[in-house]
Amino acid sequence: MRDRGQRAVIRNFAAFLSIAVVWLVAGDGIIRPDTRARDGAVNHNGMSIDERDDADLYAFIRTLPPDTLRALYADDPDALLEYCDRYEISHLLINVGRYGHDYRAAARVFPPFDAFIDDLLADVDREQLVIPRLTDPSTIVYHKAPWIVLDVQRVRRFSEDTRATAAAGSPRDG
Repeated sequence: MRDRGQRAVIRNFAAFLSIAVVWLVAGDGIIRPDTRARDGAVNHNGMSIDERDDADLYAFIRTLPPDTLRALYADDPDALLEYCDRYEISHLLINVGRYGHDYRAAARVFPPFDAFIDDLLADVDREQLVIPRLTDPSTIVYHKAPWIVLDVQRVRRFSEDTRATAAAGSPRDG
């Protein structure tokens, strides 16, 4: 059996080689003028996104975080389902701990999103949030505390069934 010193050296060398291979394959993230392909496209080596050359991708990246937060803390099922349709999402991985009694503090991530979340949840009570209301056993495909996976199609059916039941039970004008 090798002693700890030898194992540490081997482990560190293996880590160094792994990092070196990733850096050599993926690049260092610096865009150089000579990295344009023959068709004029910028060769990013998987590391950099330039707003001028990748306007569509850049717009997508700028809108995804706020859209995701709006969906996760929506008070209308349609907002969540529209988000899932727009981004072609079939399942949602949810940390149910974020929807407890201290949901406003649990929702915060880091600046500048904290201010966005504070504004988003300023007038929303916990009971109004959609995701806790849609975490019915029929919508959950996997559960291991504190995580659940919701099937979006099951969520859609459950939401429609809940609305139909509520509409059937409400008094009609007439």
